[in-house]
Amino acid sequence: MIKPTNKWLLLVVLILLGLLFIGNPAAHSSRIYREVWESGHLFLFAGLIYLISHHARYNRLNIPQQLLFVILFCSIFGLITELLQQLVGRNFELKDIVNDIIGGYIGLSFSYLRRSNPLKVNFGLFSICLLLSIWGLLPLLSALNDQWEIEKIFPHIAQFESTHELNRWYRQDANISLSQKFKAQGLSSMKVEFLPAKYPHVTLRHFISNWLNYQQLNLSIYNPQNQTVSMTLKVYDKLHQQNHYQYSDRFNRILQLPPGWTHFQQSLTEIANAPKKRPMEMQHVAVVSLFLDSPKTTTTLFIDNIYLSK
Repeated sequence: MIKPTNKWLLLVVLILLGLLFIGNPAAHSSRIYREVWESGHLFLFAGLIYLISHHARYNRLNIPQQLLFVILFCSIFGLITELLQQLVGRNFELKDIVNDIIGGYIGLSFSYLRRSNPLKVNFGLFSICLLLSIWGLLPLLSALNDQWEIEKIFPHIAQFESTHELNRWYRQDANISLSQKFKAQGLSSMKVEFLPAKYPHVTLRHFISNWLNYQQLNLSIYNPQNQTVSMTLKVYDKLHQQNHYQYSDRFNRILQLPPGWTHFQQSLTEIANAPKKRPMEMQHVAVVSLFLDSPKTTTTLFIDNIYLSK
């Protein structure tokens, strides 16, 4: 007979299993929400192994056999779920199978804790549970810490004072790094090498999205070339995705960059009024992107001190 606590755990496991196939974070969902979602693999397989550990046939296995069972079960069942997820438009991700295995061992560790063991053994198992949980939840913990730093520097959007800030930027056909050679403020700026391609770009995706109480977006760009470079600033909100990323539904401004530093001030009212059929939702800004249009050679620029002002 299943204990009441295990009945609740079984219900949670079934819900998590269903979410593998019927849900998915939206394109511009917050990073925290995405990491919580990804952590579902840990909780699902921890619950599965914990429930299996109550079965009499499982308990006839010795500890090495139980350890082998967990890795085989989580690997095979995890592989099956990843393959089935492709049928509902989800991507196959090896890291999910790794999280499945870690979750399985977390469940196994807790199954040992429920038994009447000496305090020393329980403390050892508790330590194993804690270490495995921290390891599995490390991406979420890292995202939470970075979000705290993002909120701490706001209304600055990007200061480029540490390398982990670069992880907030997505880049395509571009290389980014911190540089102390040219900076508008602080100790460093972001060096961007735009490669020869159709639209090489760098896109900021992790920042405070509510810009309602501000009037101006500011940024500084250094051009080390001997000629003027044209760059486009693109800004759009979360609703832009539902409108199929139409050109007329976002803000675009061509920035002319003569040699040396250029300090731009962009009215947020203009950004808000840029979509043709609606006002942009300035409390839900999703993307700030900078791109070049088909450069013939690698073009290097230095970006610094992106912030909002009133």
